[in-house]
Amino acid sequence: MSERRISKFGPQIQGYLDSGERLLDVTMAIAVKTAPKGFTQKYAGPIVGTGAQTANRLLNDMPKRTSGVVCVTDQRMLFFGITAFSKVKKMWWGVPRNEVGGVEPGDLLFAVRFTDGSMAWFGGNRNDYEAIASALDQTV
Repeated sequence: MSERRISKFGPQIQGYLDSGERLLDVTMAIAVKTAPKGFTQKYAGPIVGTGAQTANRLLNDMPKRTSGVVCVTDQRMLFFGITAFSKVKKMWWGVPRNEVGGVEPGDLLFAVRFTDGSMAWFGGNRNDYEAIASALDQTV
């Protein structure tokens, strides 16, 4: 599945990557600006307040729900908005890999945990979560 997504979105994303940056995986996701009920209680760590700087900065200018693709490269994690026809239309954010603490699974959602303790939520299935988790675990 990852190969298919990389072949579909890779050429569209390539122009946003730095020279020598390597795309590891791409997965479909819907960025959700606020934590769903129960999700914040299930996982420890500050969600809002002083520890939430990275997630707030990244999600601040986005609409409430944004369909897109989460990409993991050997250097960054990126989120791109896409059209209804799966064409990349805008890079919403990119963050260095050393600011990404990991991903947390949930029911129909997963959260990207940043090293400052903040989280960004994405609608997606278990395969989406596993693809991102696996890409983040790859050695660079």
